[in-house]
Amino acid sequence: MKKNALLVILYILSTCFSTASFSNETTISTEWVSSTELNKIRRSHNENRNFPSLIEGRISDNKLQFKAEFSPFPYGMDKYYSIWGHTNRSYELSKQSFLSKGYEEYSHSTFTDLSGNVLHQATWLLYEKPPKTFWEELFELIFGNTFELNASTTPAGIKTVTDDTLNKTIESSEGYLLIHFSSYDPNCGYCIASNEYINKLSIQHELNLTVARMTWEPWNSYKSRSKEITKQFQIVGIPKFILLNNGTEIWRATGNTDENKNKLEELLVGG
Repeated sequence: MKKNALLVILYILSTCFSTASFSNETTISTEWVSSTELNKIRRSHNENRNFPSLIEGRISDNKLQFKAEFSPFPYGMDKYYSIWGHTNRSYELSKQSFLSKGYEEYSHSTFTDLSGNVLHQATWLLYEKPPKTFWEELFELIFGNTFELNASTTPAGIKTVTDDTLNKTIESSEGYLLIHFSSYDPNCGYCIASNEYINKLSIQHELNLTVARMTWEPWNSYKSRSKEITKQFQIVGIPKFILLNNGTEIWRATGNTDENKNKLEELLVGG
């Protein structure tokens, strides 16, 4: 009797856990949309704690289209990062970067565009780190933490410019040039966030975009250290973005807002 009762209890528990696991794994699929639209959808799902577990791409009517499956954040996941429409080089650089930071590749797909280029879609997940051991905490207490400068992780496609080289860079530019006025000063959270965003954007659009970044540390020293540049480009706050095409300005904005990001991506995709 005791054995049978135990089996019944185990069966009920297993059924409960199985039902719970299935109910939390609802996947939502999108229609085929543009890159800009998919990014908007991703942000909306992110607020509901869903991530793009699978992204696919295709060519339709000579345009790039993408669709995704969104799934609930898996247990223990700390962060995720997704790309779509990336070239071989861009994908390999992203993969190398994220794997070195402890991310795991969750999904990966490819398709070929009209020019014969293989384009990649991928999602990486970073899981929460386990609690530090006594010896790890003791080591940090004695030797301190090590910090990685944001500047050291800047992609190769981003040029660092100064008061003396900015205008020369503009004069010699071809195609899209994005001027990014920012800072690596941790006291400017908006600057740090915009640096990370523009770094990703430069990799995603490496074939049609050059980024010229000018920074000041501390962040508010641009007012005194670069008076001529501040006056020429009407800088009243940072981060600031100015997009040019063949030397002609087509858009400018201040602030690391979703509205500015969407507009910038819309202009680049449209070009």
